[in-house]
Amino acid sequence: MPEPSFLVVEALFHFWQETRAVVLQSDIRSYSRDADFDSVLSLPPLSFPPDTIPRTVHFVFVDLKPLTWMEFAAVQGAHLALKAETINIWVPDRGDPLGKIWEMILDIPGVRFRRIEMPDSVYGHELKILAHISDIVRMKAMYEEGGIYLDTNLVALRPVDEILNNPDINDTVMALEGHQGICNAMIMSKPRAPFMKQWMQQYIDFDDNDWKGLSVLRPFEMYLDGTADHLSVLDDHSWFYPMYYPSDRGLMTMWLGKSWHDINRSYGVHFWPWLGSPQRLAFDPEVIRLIDTPLFCTIRHYFDNLDSDGYFSVPASKNPNCTIAWMSTLAKHTNGLFSLYDLSSDNDDRKWVDTSGNNLHGWAPHNVSLSTDPQTGLPYRQFVEGAYSALPVPADWDPRQGSFSLSFKVDRDAWFATREMGLLKIRFDRIGSISLGLESVDYSGQNAQTRFQWQPDFEEIEESGNEGLRYEGADWRSDINFVNLFDNQFHEITMTWDRLAEGFVKLFIDGKPVSSTPMSLVPTQKVAQEIWLNALNFQTQDLGFRGLINGLKMYSSPLSADVVSAQLFPKTYNRMLPPSSFSEWSPSNNNISPLNMASLPCGGSSYLCTAYYADFEWRIYLLCCIATVAFGMLAWAKARSKVWGFVRGVEWWRRRRIYISYNL
Repeated sequence: MPEPSFLVVEALFHFWQETRAVVLQSDIRSYSRDADFDSVLSLPPLSFPPDTIPRTVHFVFVDLKPLTWMEFAAVQGAHLALKAETINIWVPDRGDPLGKIWEMILDIPGVRFRRIEMPDSVYGHELKILAHISDIVRMKAMYEEGGIYLDTNLVALRPVDEILNNPDINDTVMALEGHQGICNAMIMSKPRAPFMKQWMQQYIDFDDNDWKGLSVLRPFEMYLDGTADHLSVLDDHSWFYPMYYPSDRGLMTMWLGKSWHDINRSYGVHFWPWLGSPQRLAFDPEVIRLIDTPLFCTIRHYFDNLDSDGYFSVPASKNPNCTIAWMSTLAKHTNGLFSLYDLSSDNDDRKWVDTSGNNLHGWAPHNVSLSTDPQTGLPYRQFVEGAYSALPVPADWDPRQGSFSLSFKVDRDAWFATREMGLLKIRFDRIGSISLGLESVDYSGQNAQTRFQWQPDFEEIEESGNEGLRYEGADWRSDINFVNLFDNQFHEITMTWDRLAEGFVKLFIDGKPVSSTPMSLVPTQKVAQEIWLNALNFQTQDLGFRGLINGLKMYSSPLSADVVSAQLFPKTYNRMLPPSSFSEWSPSNNNISPLNMASLPCGGSSYLCTAYYADFEWRIYLLCCIATVAFGMLAWAKARSKVWGFVRGVEWWRRRRIYISYNL
């Protein structure tokens, strides 16, 4: 006979299953398959309309496929951040939810599954796109019941009490999505709200091929021309920052460093570009618990004690790794050092540990592995195709002045396949950026030069009308780097620049000056957003860095030659070249093979290196031209001789036939 305690547990389990089945099967709405809205819009006004927008949150799932952690975070945010009294999960009238995350959502307090017959047309216009079906369902639910609607990829971050309790707020509240319109991913509304009725009536013009005409643009047009009845519109920072930026920029800003410091102004974040993101950014409890970004620090407690795993997060306000780094609060270092990644404290492939004391820890979201060199015992990170890392910067760092030192080893096979590699990119808080990389100076790939690009913010130019900003752009290529960067050894490249006071860019390799150039000043202040390793740009990672990185240092000010040579990373293999000087080499030193240009001990004289290389190139081209002409002349002479021989032969036979015929 089973133990009494076992019987009790079994009975409770069956009761839980039956209760859950009732929840899943109850409250099935029998709307007409044609959602003409007429039956809804003809509902009489409420006898006792609520004074405020109800604290009921609505989500619409048009299918019951397994969910991701993002949908879990959206529902959990409605519970923890919005303090929803009820959370309605609108689902199809047939089928059962699949997967573990559905079960976890059922366990969130206040959640109710609401079955609804999904429409297939509206006012006679066919509905095929799932997003448009969701549009129809949400509008019906909001008009009938009111509350707060959120897209399943919109995660609430903080309470909206100041909106709900504001006596001056209108019956319906929405938010701008940049300059693109008013996005229907977030709607707050009282039941039977006048604007919701106006909006639903617009669907008589519905076109399934028009992605956002009625859902985003039409309410925006009504708001602008003053015909929207009782509609309040919040700014774009409230729910759709920074996602209203192009996904290349906003998505990165969302996931990355502490420079996204104004998250406390946002009620929520819309993750719509993430679903089709080529950047493969992770969103799961393990990553959110590990990586310290403003976003992850804010929502980390949404994933506390999952499956009773005993994990409870430290509140962001008490976690030093979650604090925002400002220039004024940085640990005091000589020469403006603000981050140091020497890999000595790294123990996870995905996390770069900043040992400068400023807690500017970075993230390697994809394909970056952490290893130790067997010969030297020094750690390194390996970058392969598709790998990249993102590192935060102080939130108010002006990148018109700065320096970086990068210790790396190039993957020779990858280099000779592309002869181009991006090393590092510093993105501004808008579109502009500073990019640094390597380029081959000839087809062989044996010799490289460093490229420094300053890309202006063209959006800022268009908005301000200041065409002078266009000339802030710069594209500088250094003299040829005669240090052999492709010798299977670690080298340290240092770039220092000043476009605020003096105006220059300087390049050092292994502590030795290689090249420099004057550069114009930039009069407008900039703000850096984050640093990217392994990207010429975010979309073409195939041309990014391939190889090993041993360390990175970032500075907020330019460095002198003495500082550069004194602050090199620990030497891996034999990275430092033998001491050499300008006087050790001259054009008369004939024992140097011109084909082995990397062996030239040019020292600090990039001018002589460039002159020798240019002279070598000129001679080769001249010899090639002479050889081509000579070969052509020889070939023509031979061909001409053969042609004339043939003509003479034909003439001889012709004359001989005439002679024979005459004698006969």
